[in-house]
Amino acid sequence: MKKIVIVNASPRAQWNTATLDAFIGKTKFFISGNTLQVKNYDRFDWTLFDVNEKIRRHEEDFPKEEEKAFILGKDIVSNPL
Repeated sequence: MKKIVIVNASPRAQWNTATLDAFIGKTKFFISGNTLQVKNYDRFDWTLFDVNEKIRRHEEDFPKEEEKAFILGKDIVSNPL
């Protein structure tokens, strides 16, 4: 079985893990950021981010992250904490 290791997790992710662990016990979670908010960006004048990069990331990187999340889910089900 593949293992997912969080390398260089952000301080926020580390804080989230510590907080969840303190309240409900050992936890695992997966963060996928910079996701699409709408299907058609042509309808909006959003200049805060690069629309083409967001679309590229959704098409190229997001499927890899989906696979990692699926593996994590399988691991959680087969190896409860």
